[in-house]
Amino acid sequence: MHSEFRQRMNAEPDAALAEVLQQLAHERDPARRNELQLLELKIRDRQGQYAQTLPRYAALLQQIQNQPELEMATLEEYGNVALVLAPQQELLQIWSRLFIRATSLQHYEFAINGLNGIGKAFWRTDDYAGAKKYHLQALELALLVKEGRGKAQSYLCLAKDCIALQQYDEALAVLGAGQRTILQHGDPQWHAEALLYRGMCLLKIQAPSEALHELLDAERLAEQIHFHWALAQTQHAIADAHDQMNNSAAFTQAVNKALETSCIVHDLGLCEQIHLLAYRFHLRQLDYTAAYLHLQAANEFTEQILTDQHILKLDAPKRLLRRINEKMGLAWLNAMNLALANTIDEQGEEMRRLSGIAYQDPLSGMQNRRALDLKLAELAPGKAVALFMVDIDHFKSINDNYGHPSGDAVIATLGKILSACCRKADEFIARYGGEEFVGIIAAVDLCTAQRIVKRIHAAIEHYTWHEILPNRAVTASIGLAYSAEHTGQQLLELADAALYQAKTNGRNCIWLNCRPDWQPGVLMDADHSGSMP
Repeated sequence: MHSEFRQRMNAEPDAALAEVLQQLAHERDPARRNELQLLELKIRDRQGQYAQTLPRYAALLQQIQNQPELEMATLEEYGNVALVLAPQQELLQIWSRLFIRATSLQHYEFAINGLNGIGKAFWRTDDYAGAKKYHLQALELALLVKEGRGKAQSYLCLAKDCIALQQYDEALAVLGAGQRTILQHGDPQWHAEALLYRGMCLLKIQAPSEALHELLDAERLAEQIHFHWALAQTQHAIADAHDQMNNSAAFTQAVNKALETSCIVHDLGLCEQIHLLAYRFHLRQLDYTAAYLHLQAANEFTEQILTDQHILKLDAPKRLLRRINEKMGLAWLNAMNLALANTIDEQGEEMRRLSGIAYQDPLSGMQNRRALDLKLAELAPGKAVALFMVDIDHFKSINDNYGHPSGDAVIATLGKILSACCRKADEFIARYGGEEFVGIIAAVDLCTAQRIVKRIHAAIEHYTWHEILPNRAVTASIGLAYSAEHTGQQLLELADAALYQAKTNGRNCIWLNCRPDWQPGVLMDADHSGSMP
């Protein structure tokens, strides 16, 4: 498909559809008619007309002869629509047919798409571990043959698997590793999906403000390209974000939009989830009438799902899976012969990059929560360690008054400040979540630890924040713990207790938690005076 026409499909689907239908009315060549019919079905899919297009794909496949590229493209689109409406067995038959056909032609882009589709079929039975297995194999094959679009799609599928398996840090790492590939090789639909999945992860780790920033970008993009599936999912997540932030009016608006779009794409399961989210929200608001109406609607969708024969969760036949695995083995051999000579360096680079990103916070550039957990596990009683927590004062008001991009810039700048103040090999900095950072300094005496956190506090206070926030100063509260008697997790709790006191007692100060009584005391107050006795 020409890129110019693809852009028209995204921007003006109605006009593009009219053009295709006009060409179909005058076209007599069977091969060209098949191509135009596939374009018509693609445009209708973007508009959410899945129930109408699903049976037409099967009919189109029967018409296609001696057009292998068109046959594989049709199978791919057919499989994507079947994900919404067809049972698992039918899904496996569609995607395995694509995989087997593509490997026989050594067409690795479609072979990778087929593997990803087989993984998606396991979503129908909520077997996300099974899905992840096939999506990992798809990514490995894409890396092996250096297939950019295959890599981009595999990263997105893996991210969705990880979200379903509640592996949110891993999902963020996968999205970070695939970001460049998705932007370079992916369609706008994939860009929207990447924003959606990142927003969903941030929601799950209780960062609704950051999540909303990503989700609103995803919603704008999905609306621009008329990508109704992603739009419905995104609007549901936006409602969830407003629920977490207790924004009643915005929540109601997001729920109504999500329900309207979900009905367009005939996603009964999503409709059920949205009504249940609204039910829980109104129940907390003590609005029992609205809660009851949403619960009643959710129950109606549940009954419809259970009785709808199109979405029965049928087990995959073992014979079909065995045939898929046999064919996949042949595909691997062919791919090895094709690309073995030039894949070792790329795979190594990709895996090293993935490993590094897995432990890095993309916004601040510091280590992330997963890296912090590993570091804390290494700390055992017996050696003196200083651990401090930094929290930006009144960060919510920065987001509210200056916007989320400015809030993101403050977090990124704070990461740079902390990195500049803690440059030695035994000084560790990680973003703990939201606007909080944690630092660990090993093999240090108490006086040195105090000097370092005071230096950090002064650097934050005297930074020229007006370039990011006109007419606004930025300060931070710091809790410091120092001990040779506690584990890493215990030190974190001691620092957290000190930080709580710093925030409770006026903010813009430092509190210390150490011997002899393990009770936090002020190290430096907002006037830069005061010390521990």
